[in-house]
Order: sequence, then C-alpha cells, then structure tokens
Amino acid sequence: MAAPRSGLSAQAMIVTETTVNTYAAPTAGLWLVDEAIKREVQKIKSNAIVATRRLMTADQHYNGNETIAGPLHVELTDLGAEHALALLWGAPVKTGGGPTYTRTWAGPLDLFGASATLQIGRPDVSGTVQPFTFTGLKATGGEIGLSVGEVAVLSADTVAMNEILVRTVADGVTNTDTALTSATAVFTPDDVGKPVSGTGIPAATTISAYVSATAVTLSAATTATATGVTITIGVALASAAYTASMKPFTFIGGSVTASSVTVGGAAPSAVKKATLKVSRPQDTDRRGIGSARILQPIENELGSVKLELDCEFDGLTHYRRYIANSEHAAVLTLVSGTNTLTITMNGYYEMPPDPKVDGAGIVRQTIGLDMAGSTDAAAFTAVLVNTVA
Repeated sequence: MAAPRSGLSAQAMIVTETTVNTYAAPTAGLWLVDEAIKREVQKIKSNAIVATRRLMTADQHYNGNETIAGPLHVELTDLGAEHALALLWGAPVKTGGGPTYTRTWAGPLDLFGASATLQIGRPDVSGTVQPFTFTGLKATGGEIGLSVGEVAVLSADTVAMNEILVRTVADGVTNTDTALTSATAVFTPDDVGKPVSGTGIPAATTISAYVSATAVTLSAATTATATGVTITIGVALASAAYTASMKPFTFIGGSVTASSVTVGGAAPSAVKKATLKVSRPQDTDRRGIGSARILQPIENELGSVKLELDCEFDGLTHYRRYIANSEHAAVLTLVSGTNTLTITMNGYYEMPPDPKVDGAGIVRQTIGLDMAGSTDAAAFTAVLVNTVA
C-alpha cells in the first residue's frame, strides 16, 4: 500500500547526544502533533556603487548568519519520553537494573552539554518522506499541558546548531584509505562532520576534512578499492520506531491511566487545566568570525518552573497563602499502568488566586506558583519510572 502523501506520513525521531552537536542516530520515536522548526539564512546585500548599474549585480548578495529554531509539540507518552523531557531538564540520573528503571531530574540540571539529535520526516506530495535532521538541539523553554478529556502534550521552543540534509551520488571512488572522491558530489566545507555511508565505508564514518569540490577526507579508512560506489552524504530517513506498548499520559482517569495534582498537601477542587511552564534562558546568538552558525547556547539567566491551575474556588486557603507570601510544595503525578511521572516543585504564589464571578456558573480561580527553594533540588525534582532501559 502506498504511503499517504500528506502529514499522515510524518515522523519525529530523537536521541540525546553524547557530544554536543555531534550526530547521533535517533532511536526514540515521538508521537508528533506538529512542528515548525526552520532554517533561516540571512541575506547580506552589498551597498557598493558599480558604475552604470542601476540594479544589483549577481555578485552583490551573499548568505550570512543562519538561525535554526522553532516549536515542537508531541504527546507525552509513558515510554520513550526520556529524550523529550531531557530537552527541558537536561540529562537525568538513571538507576535500576530492570525491569523497572528510574530517571531523576533534580535541579533543574545544568543544560550545558545536554543536547539532542532530532530528525523530522516531512512528506512531499509524491509520497516521499524527506528527512530534516537537526543536531545540537536544545530547548530555551517549553511546557507540559494537561486538560480534562485530553492527553498530555509536551511543547518545546527549540534551537539547533546545525541542520543536516541528505544527498546521494553514484560515482564515488575509494582506495583503502581516508580519501573519498566524486566528480559529481560538489563537496563544500559545510559537509565536514556529516555522516557518510556506502559500500566499503565503515559504519559511523563522517567527513573529517574538505579538500575540494570533488574530494574529502573521511574519519575512517575505506575497506575496498572501487569506483562507481553509491555514496550517501548526510543523514537518510530513519525507520520510524516507537517503543512497544507506549501510551500517552492523560489528565482524565481511565482504565489504565490516572493523574493527580496537589498544592500544599491538598488537592485543589476540580482542576480543569494544569500547565507546567519551563523557562531555560540561553544565549542563542553566540557567533564567531568564520562560521554562520551559532556556537553552543549557554544559560545566561535564572531558569524557572511555573505551575498554573484552573480550578474551582474552594475557599480562602490559597488567597491567604498568596497574601502571606508563603511557600508550598506542588506535586503533579501522571500514571499510566505501572509507569509514572512525578513532578514536585516548591514555590510561592506568583499571581493572586482571586475568584471571579462570571455569570451563574461555579466560581473558578487560577492558582499560579513560581519555583523557589533553599537549593535547586529542593525547588524542583522530576522522577520518571518506566520499563525503558
């Protein structure tokens, strides 16, 4: 059966990188809702006068700074969500020897050195899914949103250091060394660092140096002397793979799923919507002469975690806490079978939980807490328990 020629064939695969901005083969399939990650290239125009010319010449426009950024929205699943959560909180500490594993984020952790490779498969109208692969991907912020009757959604505002496309040539020449030549490849300095594959090229080989438009140096020696070798430069579309038996966390309880939220040890009345907002400010415009792309983003302001609840007005408890500027622990728990995600934050009431009369319906209030604590770990922790090794 032919694949759908629409977004029905789209896919998203992710993996946490061992080294920032070094491609790692994506292994975890995300339940993609939508995305708008794009690569924008600044256009530099010359203002020089060229005698007798009234219009710009072909040599008076150039590519400048590149920015790769955009939003990503996925459903938050009980299995396979480890890499997506790491975008918001950094790399977790994993414990357990199976069949259950525990991942703990306490801090939030330092985001320097924590990045991901993300590949988005975008289908064209011919039915071909075109791969767009982003490395050095980080999130400057995001949120986990839960509403009555819906599944949990994780949103991230992403920025990436590089985009890797893919192309194939059929005239590669190898000679049991690190040299690779091709008359049609049109190599550029931008190819350095890209994965390269083909017959006689060891797995995980990358282009280590640019020589010319027809020649590059590989990171590993080829294993055969051959001509007419089909060479893939860049990253091909990964096979969509999802963890078996994964399910989304939901806000409304079902046969296998339930969730709860408490503030100050008590459950607010009839919470219709809960939103956990994460802010991880970073310098995303670190640039240097010689490269159009950004250097690794570095945190440059305090991070924050905020919890907002839309619930019924159940008395003056929260209002009095707001007036007193007291701190209280809020716990958001998601359960799917034996898999759990528990988010605990200590915070103060940032917004007045004023009840509002809006007609004859039940009076509602909004509770908003901002993270604070004696230590980073006391201010925020998240614990994911599931069967993913």
